Amino acid sequence: MTRHSGDLESVRRQLRREIAPGTEGRPSIRCATKAVLWVSALVLVVALVLGAVYLAPRVLRSRRDESSQPYHYREIVWSPNGRLLAIGTDRPSHGILVIDRKSGRRHFLPVQPPPGGDGPIWLSFSADNRTLLYSVWPSLERMIDAMGEPGLRGSNRVQAIDARSGKIALNVEGVVGAWAPKGDRLYYSRYSSGPGGQGLYLASLKTPNDRGTRVSTHGPSYQLIYPSPNGRYCVFTAEAAYLADLQTHTMKVLWTTQSPMFVPIRWSRDSSRFVYLDSSFGWPGKIYEVRPDAPNPTKIGEVGYDVSGFSAQFSPDLRVVAYVMEGARPARVRSLCLVTVGQTGSRAVAKGKGVHHFTWSPSGDEIAGIRRRGSREEVWIYTGDGRSGKKLCDLGPATK
Repeated sequence: MTRHSGDLESVRRQLRREIAPGTEGRPSIRCATKAVLWVSALVLVVALVLGAVYLAPRVLRSRRDESSQPYHYREIVWSPNGRLLAIGTDRPSHGILVIDRKSGRRHFLPVQPPPGGDGPIWLSFSADNRTLLYSVWPSLERMIDAMGEPGLRGSNRVQAIDARSGKIALNVEGVVGAWAPKGDRLYYSRYSSGPGGQGLYLASLKTPNDRGTRVSTHGPSYQLIYPSPNGRYCVFTAEAAYLADLQTHTMKVLWTTQSPMFVPIRWSRDSSRFVYLDSSFGWPGKIYEVRPDAPNPTKIGEVGYDVSGFSAQFSPDLRVVAYVMEGARPARVRSLCLVTVGQTGSRAVAKGKGVHHFTWSPSGDEIAGIRRRGSREEVWIYTGDGRSGKKLCDLGPATK
């Protein structure tokens, strides 16, 4: 290196000429770089602060607007393990709200029905609690007015969706579905006159777009289906109620009523019998028991007045019927009532509390109900005997 002499400043100039020629007499490049970095960082911080100040109120306002949207909740079901509750809604958007009772977490699964249609309806969980089964339909008015239109028939869909991710696990043309005893298979009804024809089908989640195997050729226009736990029998209702033996491929008519489609049915755990409530012909509603090997239903009880069969459900042990009773005009405030099978008279669990949809827990120890309280919707959990209840969560504003 060149030997340096003279005063300190001349030494510095000489070093600059040797290390970075052309920089003598100017500030250090390193110092300039640091200055640029500091200025850039300051600009970035200022931009972030201004962005937060500008955007935060708008984000919060949008969230408030979304949470303040009135929803129309129309069905609630419990998962087999008792941990999850699924609630179907069709306004302002179609989907399923899933609530985890243990953690309190909630998430919404969007559902796409036909344009102007209904759904999701007829919700049910798979045995492993992972998948939700439901139906989406055109509007009921369109279905009635245009029964013969091929395009309309094809717009009825039975779908299964992953309860966590929202991924579609099954999508077939059909009216309504019900889980088979084996968790990855399900029954569904179909009334299309197109390829495959109408009837009762057995499909698998392993082949999500395959219509499956037809197990019964009888196919009335509308039907709900209730397979027995052992998989041998299936009750379905349309213009009458039918019992199909899926092993012998035979079928018999059980009864006919004005509105058999909405007759609530529940099988015993050993598949030896099922019970149903018939409130179509006068009051009070009558409870019947049916055994597959017996020729006729047997009356085993009654329920109180003003009961809608569509709103009634049997407890898992078949000993109690819960139903929604509608109050007098003009308010028509609803009450959740219980009646013990074989006894006369019912008792109100939530009298005048506005409970409009409910579901029994798998054990029968609790009842979850959607309750309208003023202008808001809430989920309440009641004990199975109806002696007490507590609020689980708020669902937000209710539709008028």
